[in-house]
Amino acid sequence: MFAKSGIVFIADLIDSAVLTVLKAEIPAPAVSAVAAAVGREVKRKELAVLKAEVEALAKRAPLEQEAATLRLAIAKARTAARRNALTARMNAVELQIREINAGITKEKRELTLLAQGYAAIV
Repeated sequence: MFAKSGIVFIADLIDSAVLTVLKAEIPAPAVSAVAAAVGREVKRKELAVLKAEVEALAKRAPLEQEAATLRLAIAKARTAARRNALTARMNAVELQIREINAGITKEKRELTLLAQGYAAIV
């Protein structure tokens, strides 16, 4: 919820959508209550991001190790067929690593949007 000059905007920051716009006066206690609620959500999201980072690191570590092993195997490969097979597996491992990183980036973007909403209220 954002308020400016007696106009209230209720938005979904995650989906980047304005849900409704109202003309109203907001008493100070309501603003502080909303700010407190959003502050709690920001803290909750911060914890979710940290948890997701820990989980991503646990998933990414063996993939990084496999990628290094595959790079070494590709360098040592004598035949084109073997090199192509190793390269295909390497591409699959790198795709998994990118997907893990994309998940973390998404969580961080959601946290940023919530923090922006909190800053707009406070």
